[in-house]
Amino acid sequence: MRSRLLNGMVLRVTRTGPAKPSSTLRRNAAPILDESLPVLDPAPLAVLADDAGDTAAQRFLAEYLDLLPSRVSKVIGSLTSSDVGASRDAVVSLMATSAMAGAVRMEHYCRQLEDRLADRRLPDAAAVLVEMSKTSRLILREGGRVHSETAEPGRAAAAEDLASAAAPAAMP
Repeated sequence: MRSRLLNGMVLRVTRTGPAKPSSTLRRNAAPILDESLPVLDPAPLAVLADDAGDTAAQRFLAEYLDLLPSRVSKVIGSLTSSDVGASRDAVVSLMATSAMAGAVRMEHYCRQLEDRLADRRLPDAAAVLVEMSKTSRLILREGGRVHSETAEPGRAAAAEDLASAAAPAAMP
């Protein structure tokens, strides 16, 4: 404890350590994946088909499936580099497109991640990778079936290939 004289008054200053700003980044556990939620819900794509036509809805789903592995990679990369801003941007992007595609489970998981990032709680990237990879494989499998039923027949096989590419590398 130190004393300082200020305008004739004695102030006692106690320091317990460096002051921590309210914006301090905190490490946090990853959200828990809610496996009770459906992987895909056809309702959002049906609304898109009603609004923009079947072709637009099919094209959107195909692009969502094609970009899913790279969107997940972007989330993981930004979490790994502890960049909260980039992490939030990547998570919100994946959350919005997942909502539009009817990928309910991924959307819900992203919403939990975004809430943590908004509070400057950085989830464990490895744990997020496991959950997002698991969900991505299911989305690609089911989404490939849905898309192949309404579009070209080879789409389900392509979705399976993408699912394999999105699978996490074996951890030592």
